[in-house]
Parts: sequence; structure tokens; C-alpha cells
Amino acid sequence: MKYFFVLTFAVVAALCIAISNGASAQYGTRLIHDILLYTEYVIKDSSWWGSITKDVRYPPKGFFNNKIITSIVVTDQTGGKDTSTGYSSLSEGGPGSTMAVVHIKAPRNCAMNFTVEIYGSHH
Repeated sequence: MKYFFVLTFAVVAALCIAISNGASAQYGTRLIHDILLYTEYVIKDSSWWGSITKDVRYPPKGFFNNKIITSIVVTDQTGGKDTSTGYSSLSEGGPGSTMAVVHIKAPRNCAMNFTVEIYGSHH
């Protein structure tokens, strides 16, 4: 039970930090010798009828990747202004893997403008 409360506190603290930093996020650690493996720009207009989502998949369908992912950087291009209330989450793979799926979501009546950069080891 003690561990449950500690884990809950850690999750709440992480969420508070993520909210205070806007919708940008980083998964893993980018090292000095890593190379940019993939970039995708996610730009969608707002939807009055519901929230909008986008899954960024790496490698894209029909492609193969043999490099290990070290870092994924999701940048909110609105500059962290109050107009952005979207978020990203890593739903599959990621650092330490050769594939990743980043889920991006913006609430109702909010547009999204994100850049997703995936870095990996060239070894």
C-alpha cells in the first residue's frame, strides 16, 4: 500500500511538470553522437465535434529500421502558449527499440501543431 501512494505521488508530480512545460515532451536521452532518424510535422485544424488525434509511427509503413531509438522529442510549435492544451504519449516501442508509436491528442476546438523528431544510435 505504501508503494501505491509513492507511485501515485510520482505520477501526479510528473503530470504537473508536463502541464507546466506545455505540450512538448521528450522520451529517452539524446546523446552527442546520435543522428536524426525521422521527422514528422503534425498539423491539423481544430474540430468542433470532438478532439483530434494523430499516431506518428516510425518506421513508416513499408520501411524498415535497424537502428536503436535513443530519444523522441515532441515539440509543441505553438510555443507553449495557453492556446495549446494537447499532449503526447508514447504508446508503443520508443527508446531502446527499433520502432515507436507516438500518440498526439488535442481537445475539442483546439488545433494541433507539433514536430516529432526521432533520434537513434548510428552504431
